[in-house]
This record gives sequence, C-alpha cells and structure tokens, in this order.
Amino acid sequence: SSNGNVVYYLTDSEVKLIVKYLSDKGVIAPPCNLGDTVYIIPKYGGKPYCGIIEDTVQMIGYTTRGFHIKARKNHDHNKTYMIGKDAYLDKELAKEALEEMMNAKK
Repeated sequence: SSNGNVVYYLTDSEVKLIVKYLSDKGVIAPPCNLGDTVYIIPKYGGKPYCGIIEDTVQMIGYTTRGFHIKARKNHDHNKTYMIGKDAYLDKELAKEALEEMMNAKK
C-alpha cells in the first residue's frame, strides 16, 4: 500500500558526490550529537589526574584545532575538551589513551 510518499534510494556514487559537494562548500559534520555519552580524561598541568569520567555532551564547538565539547556534569563550566585528545566517544579508546598518557608520565 502506498501513502503517497516517493522513496528514492541513492547509489554509492551519488552519496559520494553529495558528500564531496558539501565538503567543498565547507559543511562540517560534528563527530557526535548533543546528549551523546563522552569519556573525559581530566588533566592538570597536562597530566591526567583522576582516570576517566563518563559524561554527556552539552555543547559542541569547532576551531582550527578540531572539535571541542563541554560536558554536562563537569563543574568547571568554562572548560572545553578536545575530541581525540582528552574526550573520547568510545570508552575503550579512552582507556587506551589514558594508558598511553600514564606510560608517558614515567
């Protein structure tokens, strides 16, 4: 049964063409959404000090250095975390990064 909606499926080449067009026009898609879970490694003086904190993305920003987020539960409301540097979207990646940071401290 039809409800009057037309469904059109894009081919892989059409999707690639659209993505290239948007990219060429400067459209930037954030790696996460507001409300997503994020795993933060808080640092003091550039060194991790309290393990990994699970939090929720409250704000997403973009600078020439990359994507930054603010987290909901973090009490330092002016602090932003850089995705891939001290905030991770995957807990296992955060664990690996923390381990590397701890080994670098030694």
